[in-house]
Order: sequence, then structure tokens, then C-alpha cells
Amino acid sequence: MVVYVVYRASRNVKDRSLMPRRLYGLGCSKIHKGFWEIKEMKTSKVIQLLQGKQPVLLKKTRDLRRPNLVHAFSVKKPRELGSLLIVIHVSDRETKREKISNFLKKAPYIRLRRSVYAFFQDHPLFDKENRLVDGHKFLAFLEENGEDFKVISRIAIVNQNCIERLVEETKQRVEEELLDIAESCKRYQIKFSNEICDPQCVITTLTRLKRRFETIKNIASFYEKWMKIDFSKSLMKSYRMVKRIQESIDNRRLNADGELELTVS
Repeated sequence: MVVYVVYRASRNVKDRSLMPRRLYGLGCSKIHKGFWEIKEMKTSKVIQLLQGKQPVLLKKTRDLRRPNLVHAFSVKKPRELGSLLIVIHVSDRETKREKISNFLKKAPYIRLRRSVYAFFQDHPLFDKENRLVDGHKFLAFLEENGEDFKVISRIAIVNQNCIERLVEETKQRVEEELLDIAESCKRYQIKFSNEICDPQCVITTLTRLKRRFETIKNIASFYEKWMKIDFSKSLMKSYRMVKRIQESIDNRRLNADGELELTVS
């Protein structure tokens, strides 16, 4: 069985430089920074070595696996996330990294570490309308932009104790995006009400925020099916803020000078 481990680098510079030597000493083969192929018989020693660095054990599988969910204390928690497509990319340019980050905002994925992402392999199962970015679209994007990358398909997480952490990190990332949308709406709502902002700027911003909300709503729906994460409260809060600023705009009209004024009812 082919086994891999991915871990997050220590903040300690000395420890960061020593770790590769220790892994080589255990017969491991480097795939990428923090991503190694290991010998199955050395698994326990590798995990012990990487204590405190959030190691995730991965194994290659023959068949496609579906998520297997269990219920604990009335909270749905995934026991297995199904078969994953691992994408590893290398980009030293800040502008390219930002472009990649923006592209991934349209994708449901798990961040295993910097530049290492896991996509649900059977993506159409939860996105039949093909509205989101999956692993294959991400690969095509990297190729179009001349980025170096590696792909490993049909991967399953071995150490289930880390699944809850990965799911929680994913949930936090989505909720932060929803909170940012809500806060942005609130700021522009105040500016619009106090007439301290160009009205056309508010309308343009609202259009952009609506697109962001629609995208993250679709991503949240994917995660709800895949990981059984409930985003209903966060989605409703953001939706209400988007609707509120839309209603404020609808209650005004553009006059001949292009300025917004209150509609007389």
C-alpha cells in the first residue's frame, strides 16, 4: 500500500531544516515541501516524529470511496471524506499565488497545507450542474498559467482523528467569507444611508457582493452534502444583509442628474 504524509512546517527555522533529514533517515521520499511518501512499516515512527505538526496520513486506494458519516452527540461528523484528488502546486511569485487564491474561492476543497489541496474526486455527485471549480478545472487553470504541479488521485485519509480538524478549518474558512460579505454590506449600507458614498459605487459593489454570495452559497451547499456542515445561520445572516442594502437602493431612484433621491410613495 502506498502511504503519504502531509504536515505543516514548524515556525522554528532550525526544526524546519532538520525535519527533512530525519524523514530521509526513515526512508521517506520527498514529493513536495511537507508532503512525503513513506514506507508503511515506518508509519508509526513518522507520526511520532511529526507530533505537533498536524500530520495527515494518506493512502492510495483502488476504488472510488464515498463519504461515510456517523452521528455523535447529535452532531454529524464525517468518519471518512471519500476519495480525494490531491493537487500540489509550486508558485514563488506573489502575484501568481494571489491569482490562484482567487480562483480557489470558486472551489470546494480541503487545504492540507500551503500549496497542497484535496478535492472530492467524485465532484459531480454533489455538483450536478457543474457550477463550481473541481480538481480538474483547477489543474487546467494551473496548466494555462504555466504553473508546475503534481497530482495524486484516489487518495483516502488514514488517521481519522485529523478529519474533524480539517472539517472545522473548512467550516471556518466558509464562515469567514460569509461574515466578510455581511460586514461589507453593513459598511456600504451605512455609507449609502448617510449619503457619504457615490451611489453608483454602492450599486456596483452590491452587484459584486451578490456574485460572491451566490458562489459561496453554492460552495456551502456542496460542503453540506459532502461533510454535513450546517451553514444555514451564517448564510441567512449574509442573505439578510445583501437584501437590506438592495431594498435601500430600491427605495430610491436616479434623477435626471444621475443622483439618487428618495422615491415618493
